[in-house]
Amino acid sequence: TKTKSKGEPGKECASQKWTPLFTCDSTCKNAVVKGCDDNANWMAILKDQFERSKCDEVYTICANGKRTTGYVRDKSVTANSYEVSPGIQKALGVTVGASFKGAIYRPGAVQTKIDADKCCK
Repeated sequence: TKTKSKGEPGKECASQKWTPLFTCDSTCKNAVVKGCDDNANWMAILKDQFERSKCDEVYTICANGKRTTGYVRDKSVTANSYEVSPGIQKALGVTVGASFKGAIYRPGAVQTKIDADKCCK
């Protein structure tokens, strides 16, 4: 049973529940409720495009001729790379943890453009 965090010396967790706190979670309580399932389709959008109002928006992500969706849960630590969960990587058939090139479409994107994208079909 673990009640102390290596990442935060001096802090204790009586419930022994640990989870990352994504930007959109706002509070530890919200983070614990949502949890951190690597198979879920969460993502981080570019930090200069991030606004809290975009939390939970659903984007379409494509690579290797496959497509899936992901919901915004965080802002990327970089200015020019999106970050996606292992679940999204698995759905797209890319190596989990590796960088890959693909296409990302915002909510409301024209479906015919997504359908015509070589990354998506």
